[in-house]
Amino acid sequence: MEQQNIPPRISMQTIYESILAIFNFEKGLSFTIKNLLVSPGQTLNNYLFTAERSKHIKPMSFLLLMVTIATFLTFQLIKSSSPEVGNEINDVMAGTSINLGNGVPPKLNEAITIFNQLVLKYYHIFQIVKIPFFALATFWLFGKKKFNYAEHLIINSFIIGMTTFLFIVIYPITLILMKAFTVLLTITIIYMFVAYILVFEEKNWKGFLKAIGCYFLATILHTSLVTLVVAGIYLSI
Repeated sequence: MEQQNIPPRISMQTIYESILAIFNFEKGLSFTIKNLLVSPGQTLNNYLFTAERSKHIKPMSFLLLMVTIATFLTFQLIKSSSPEVGNEINDVMAGTSINLGNGVPPKLNEAITIFNQLVLKYYHIFQIVKIPFFALATFWLFGKKKFNYAEHLIINSFIIGMTTFLFIVIYPITLILMKAFTVLLTITIIYMFVAYILVFEEKNWKGFLKAIGCYFLATILHTSLVTLVVAGIYLSI
């Protein structure tokens, strides 16, 4: 009787390797971060149009990982900080939520409250939902000739993933100096603008103005979706 092929027993090493495989950590994460930090324009063009793509972590895995870690760290900071610091961070995170002030009709106020609770509970998801709007903004403002919309999705996933990584790296400073939180946000936005200029090969001032336009256009488009969600909640209660 032939002996059946028996796979090796599951060990902690097996589980560890499985987790790495999910995010392609073994070969992609450090390579992607290093190249996006040093030369985002060349890196993104290489990913889209050369065989170098296989060396990188997948864009959505990269983005999801970075946003999840950043969200966890932010909530930990809120829990461990003083009420003043916690309120200040909440104000920053509330950029996705809505506050119409006093005098709002009770039913609308209830709908807004429900939405804001959803934002805080699923903050990382709301951040990822922004990607299609940023992709649409860059697709419109930086031209459609070289990159199609799907490629704009990839570009923005990597760029926003990298801005989130910068947030994670600089984040510990905010534990000591809360004013650094504003500086941190400024650095991430500047990186985004520089990456846009480099990947789309725009002249500095023209590219910078287009980058600002993309940021505000994506925000407007995202706000439109938020309005529809709140309207849906309003009609359902």
